[in-house]
Amino acid sequence: MLRAASQRTMGPWMQGPKDAVHATVELGLLLTGEVVLAMEGGTYRSGPGTGVLIPAGVVHTSWTESEPVTEIVVHLDADALASRVGPLRAGHRPFDADEARIMARAARGEPVLDELIDVVRRFGEAGRPWVDDERLRRVVDAVGAALDHPWTVEELAKLAAMSPAHFSRSFRETLGEPPLRWVQGRRLDRAEWLMLHADRSLTAIAHDAGFRSSSRLTEAFQRRHGLTPSAWKALRGPGRT
Repeated sequence: MLRAASQRTMGPWMQGPKDAVHATVELGLLLTGEVVLAMEGGTYRSGPGTGVLIPAGVVHTSWTESEPVTEIVVHLDADALASRVGPLRAGHRPFDADEARIMARAARGEPVLDELIDVVRRFGEAGRPWVDDERLRRVVDAVGAALDHPWTVEELAKLAAMSPAHFSRSFRETLGEPPLRWVQGRRLDRAEWLMLHADRSLTAIAHDAGFRSSSRLTEAFQRRHGLTPSAWKALRGPGRT
């Protein structure tokens, strides 16, 4: 089922004249840089830690505007995967630290097929496919580009050109959770990524991920994992599997 897996550094490159389409399912993780991906009627900007699922036969194109990018790309047999997880829909979402480690292990040639299938399956379970509603997509893109901004429901609703009540209801129906809880989750995803892949202090990581202080980040870690950041990193840091 696993056709290929590799880590590569490319670019920068500009948008090509031809779209791409694959006979396999592509699962990707961006490690460094920023990529713009156009697919299924929308354009999406992805930064480090973003995972992308592109089903077989989906037309897409991508480009980077300035800097090289490093990514891990896995190709899976479409028919065999469909028999395990059912129909697939294109999606993008932040990968958590465990999913990032699975992708890294796949790139090293380790046998992680079942774990990769679980990562693919979570695209459906996480409720974060490509956001078809252009108004909500503006919100998702704005939050991703400025996690350190102190977002409020009113600001997000204004971006979506909706009333706060209508926006909150639409957002929850589409992405599976209330807007500010979703924002907090993306901040914590970003912090987890930085803890494993950047040599920074907890205070710096908290700031970069949008937390007011390292104590706020610690509280969020304990709610999600039941562990302090240092204990969590010790369990999942370099050399652990």
